[in-house]
Amino acid sequence: MSGYPTVEQGIGAGEDINANTQRISDDGTATYISTATTTLIATGRGVLKRIVLGETAAGTITVYDNITATGTVLAVLKASITEGTYEIGASFSVGCTIVTAGASKLTAIVGR
Repeated sequence: MSGYPTVEQGIGAGEDINANTQRISDDGTATYISTATTTLIATGRGVLKRIVLGETAAGTITVYDNITATGTVLAVLKASITEGTYEIGASFSVGCTIVTAGASKLTAIVGR
């Protein structure tokens, strides 16, 4: 056996040499938003894993790869989209900012 940890030994995200695979962690940090606002979710690199809507969106939800509400748009969820979990899986390099045009109740989950 090589000196690398195995999945059975509790390896988290990262490369698993023995299995020749790249493991991706499902861990993340949650941010709750409940008003019409601009919210900085994370700075630097990361991944917006998912958005969980607690109720039907009151307005458009726009996600940017930036620390402000400008720059590259990563995702747009339309107004009136129903409650549920939306897998996004979008990588960002500058940061992640979400703009809610209405008082949508959502949780954004980001990871590294």
